[in-house]
Amino acid sequence: MSRARQVIVEDHVSAYWASSASAFELGVLVGQLSSSNVGDFVLSAVPVPSEIESGEAASSLADVSVEWVQEVAQQVDRLLPGGISVLGLYVIAAQDVANQAEPYLRAAAEAVQLPTSVRVADDVHYLALVKPGGVTFKSYFNVVNVTKTLMLPAESKAQTTEFQFKQYRTLVDIDEPIPFVTVAPTATLASVEIAERRTNELQTELQPFIRRVEGAMAVLKKTEDPEVQHMNMLTLTPPAAQKSIYGPVGGVKGAISCVAFVAQDEPEANEVAVNYLKRDFVKSLLLRVALAREKWAEDDEAEPNTSFSDGGLVRLAQRGTVPWQSAVSSSSHFLATIHVFPEEDSVEVVKNALEILGGAEEEDDEAWTAMENNTYLATSGDAQVGFIKPDYKLVFFLFPIGIALLMLLIQQGMIVQDALYNY
Repeated sequence: MSRARQVIVEDHVSAYWASSASAFELGVLVGQLSSSNVGDFVLSAVPVPSEIESGEAASSLADVSVEWVQEVAQQVDRLLPGGISVLGLYVIAAQDVANQAEPYLRAAAEAVQLPTSVRVADDVHYLALVKPGGVTFKSYFNVVNVTKTLMLPAESKAQTTEFQFKQYRTLVDIDEPIPFVTVAPTATLASVEIAERRTNELQTELQPFIRRVEGAMAVLKKTEDPEVQHMNMLTLTPPAAQKSIYGPVGGVKGAISCVAFVAQDEPEANEVAVNYLKRDFVKSLLLRVALAREKWAEDDEAEPNTSFSDGGLVRLAQRGTVPWQSAVSSSSHFLATIHVFPEEDSVEVVKNALEILGGAEEEDDEAWTAMENNTYLATSGDAQVGFIKPDYKLVFFLFPIGIALLMLLIQQGMIVQDALYNY
């Protein structure tokens, strides 16, 4: 933070702002932060749609709620791959609205926070103030923490050369036992309660595995793919003490696909990509759990949910990619990622997911390409969560006891045999 950060704006975004500078607009900045401050990239932007059913456009910040901006930022963030993030907000207005816009920026930053120890760049978000005379960028460090927020001017630069971004991918296999709490078959719980309880347990119990992935090593994998650099993630083996699982046991098994895009001007691009892939893993895994919670929470009938009950099986959403296209610009530098449940119509899900971007075309709905089907990295299938039935759990826990008793009987028999022989 010793010098102002440089922000490089993609030509299509600059052209959009220049043509729209006469009318008020609030939107989300999408791009990449540099880990070495060679330049942060604004690759695209997404106008905040009207929160009024009539679709009437807002004429000032007063017409837009902070909660709505937070919701839009979260939905946009769910579509972004590793390395690409919500950088902040832009405001097209004739007056200087920096002070009024700061709560909106803080809300957007809160919505896209990722609970991970892997850090790639400074904790900075941008506010772009667009006026007929040009664009001014302000950088906000630690904007979520009001007491530590530091605002500094940022240097805006026009695009002078073609951006070059490299795509990286990996696949993380997961096969983790989870000590779920038993839900009695006679329990009268609403589906939303069971889904909430199970997904909360799952999110908590997956933390040790997430930490192992965060500490994993990655090696480049040689393939004949000219477009993508593939990597193998060497996940750390858990300590022996952590292998003992007590209580009713279920598990999560499958594969989590990860993708990241890194500017090729970035020094040590491969190392940066590894960290982005790790962050993408955390984001995609937790998003799949959140989507499962949201999906089953829609049914609020006071009946046990068999999918989340003992013996049930929940298939988590699969991940796929589509071209990025917002109302501001398309982008050849990165892809949008969308999670779809196996039983859902991918075309309909993609259509609904891309609606927030405002610029998706009809053919984009059918362009979803599953990532878990990868010819270069072996996969054990889409991720799924299982809840073992009580009978199986009883066998699971009694089996070691039975073995111990059997060994004891054998030992006692050998002692008696020796005594008779000596006699």
